[in-house]
Amino acid sequence: MDLFVKRRSNAPVGLFAAEAAGLAWLKVPGGASIVEVVDQTSDSITLRRVATVAPRPEAAERFGRELAWTHDAGAAGFGAPPDGFRGQCFIADLAMSTCSQ
Repeated sequence: MDLFVKRRSNAPVGLFAAEAAGLAWLKVPGGASIVEVVDQTSDSITLRRVATVAPRPEAAERFGRELAWTHDAGAAGFGAPPDGFRGQCFIADLAMSTCSQ
């Protein structure tokens, strides 16, 4: 299993929980492929590494359709937290005031 681990010992409280929740929320049937979260702790998130491929017009077209489908799945509103998530949301490591529950 090829994994990628992001670690940050001084991460803001809830940073990796919010990232894991956001990635899970983005998994929409028929939507763009989303990296799999293998594990998440207060100071790390472990993801299954995504294989890279050479760019091809067909792949770009497919990704565009899948991304549009993901976007069309919608959200409750601008700045809304992932469905069911009750915690602080972030942009990078900056807390979002519109998401805190």
